[in-house]
Amino acid sequence: MKKSCLSILAIAIPLGSILIFGPVLFSWYLLKTTNHAYMDRYESMQSYFMSAIGDGTNIAKKITDNYMILTSQRAARDEPIIILQCLVNRKNYQKAEKNADKTKCAEVYYQELIRRCVKWEENEPENVFIPLDQMAEQKIVQRQDCLVRLAARLFKNYTVCKIDSLFGFLGARVPEKPKQYNAFVMCYEPGLLSVHKFLVDENNETSVFQDTHKIKSDEREATTIYMDIIVKMLALSFREEEKPTNLNKDLKMDGEQDGSAQENAADSDQSI
Repeated sequence: MKKSCLSILAIAIPLGSILIFGPVLFSWYLLKTTNHAYMDRYESMQSYFMSAIGDGTNIAKKITDNYMILTSQRAARDEPIIILQCLVNRKNYQKAEKNADKTKCAEVYYQELIRRCVKWEENEPENVFIPLDQMAEQKIVQRQDCLVRLAARLFKNYTVCKIDSLFGFLGARVPEKPKQYNAFVMCYEPGLLSVHKFLVDENNETSVFQDTHKIKSDEREATTIYMDIIVKMLALSFREEEKPTNLNKDLKMDGEQDGSAQENAADSDQSI
């Protein structure tokens, strides 16, 4: 009897282990494959992107040598949007770096960077803005099958998981008050990618440090994260440019009404 029980256990334990850990290992393999595909794709895009920009810009040829500045705010119709403002060559940005207090880097140095790069007087953003709900749809893991999503919950150290967590950080808590928005400064130091968040108030031209999202990464992984944001923002901006927004429609209608009013006034002057 004991021998039969031991025989059953000898079969059941390995079989149970396979049934339990088999799907986990398979989902881990799928997540790893997805991660490698994204890393290879965006790493190869860096040289093409930099060559397309040209030498006449203030952008470092190695993408991780740049600060990336983004803003999130509410559009005229209270729609949360995000904007890729600019890339700034870190090595060429020397004056503020020399004057910055290294112990208060996020509060001093990056506030000055935001003041220089974001134009306070503009009522509407110069760059094409992206609705945040569209940006949220660009998360990588949520577009994969259930096994990859399961693995992402267990193994969060993969690049695709880090990108999704960063997208969540960029899209969180958009200010509701007029002329207020979030400003993000992304920078890479060896071994660490940091995104500093500030609350900007255009009424008194101030910025208050809010939070920092830190990602442990090597340069290859940081390059992938930089390029992922740039490529997706550019692709979404092209899509937004092709279709007129409600705001653009309203502006166009207002312009047409103003034009017709001026024509009527001119006709009345001629008749007089």
